[in-house]
Amino acid sequence: MDSKSKDILNKFKPGNILIAIAIGLLASAFIFFQSFDAEKFSQIESANLWWILAILLLIVIRQLAYMYRIRYVTLKQLSWSQSFDIILLWEFASALSPTMVGGSAVSIFFLNKEKISIGKSTAYILITTILDGIFFTAIAPIVFLLIKFDVLFPQVNETLAFFKNVPFQMPLIYFFFVAYFAYLIYCILFSYALFIRPYSIAWLFNKVFSISFLSKWKLRALEECNNLAIAAEEIRGKDRTYWFHLIASTLIVWIARFLVINALIAAFMPVSEHLLIFGRQVIMWTILIFTPTPGGSVVAEFVFPVFLGKFVTNEALWGPLTFFWRFLTYYPYLILGAFILPRWIKRVFKKEPEANEVSEKQT
Repeated sequence: MDSKSKDILNKFKPGNILIAIAIGLLASAFIFFQSFDAEKFSQIESANLWWILAILLLIVIRQLAYMYRIRYVTLKQLSWSQSFDIILLWEFASALSPTMVGGSAVSIFFLNKEKISIGKSTAYILITTILDGIFFTAIAPIVFLLIKFDVLFPQVNETLAFFKNVPFQMPLIYFFFVAYFAYLIYCILFSYALFIRPYSIAWLFNKVFSISFLSKWKLRALEECNNLAIAAEEIRGKDRTYWFHLIASTLIVWIARFLVINALIAAFMPVSEHLLIFGRQVIMWTILIFTPTPGGSVVAEFVFPVFLGKFVTNEALWGPLTFFWRFLTYYPYLILGAFILPRWIKRVFKKEPEANEVSEKQT
């Protein structure tokens, strides 16, 4: 194993995993105790079994759609079992990284170790990342067309007692639009470079990173431009069927992810505003894209009751539902990733010593 591989794998130290779990659990505990009321808590009814089954089905559908997308984007160079490993490890990396960083860079390493060239690995990850970005930047205007702007952003009186007197609606609106347009610019810039003029971004980055306080990142930026040009070459000539499958699987991934929360709330109480719950999640996730904590921890736990507390009439449920949401969509990747990573390392690196021995004998 080379030093670069060791540096990347060091990001997955047990200490980092425990810190990520601890941060999330502390935030969930805070929400629980802030909203706890013994009388209201005793009124909580058991969950509807059919909605619980729907949640599990949606999680499975999302996972399969992710696997299908990574397998199809690589032109089936990955088997289903390899696709399973890659997606779990990608989610594992994302859970340990700030959401503004994500696990994309590490996922290129994972693909490369599955015997896919660095150029193709970069191309495939860039495609999926840009497709995710296009989904978000396209779905937000649709949400604004379908739902009144006034109700998309939570009011002060909808949320935790801790925030009751905090006038955060306007800051949330500003933060959403800043995050949205930053993401939109990113998607336009990289889509243009990837699909139209690969070397155009190199000129831009060369100018931007020539500024004195940015110059130390210039070499890294130009390396990324080179990877982008390689990626553009790799995807040239792909037919409509290829893109249709990728776009369809991307839609399924994100719609299934959002509907988990709809089903989770519906499991404990009647819900009549499924579209509004879905729309608020679009706003919520756009904001979460730019959070600095591992997997969006703390911010995610707080924005859940802020955006969705309106639909949970029993405030005593805010804490448990926040925890269940993260338990279903975040913690499994930390736990499963910790188990799968050693097995994956053993599988992909086991042939390297043998290859080195053969090389030495030949010399």
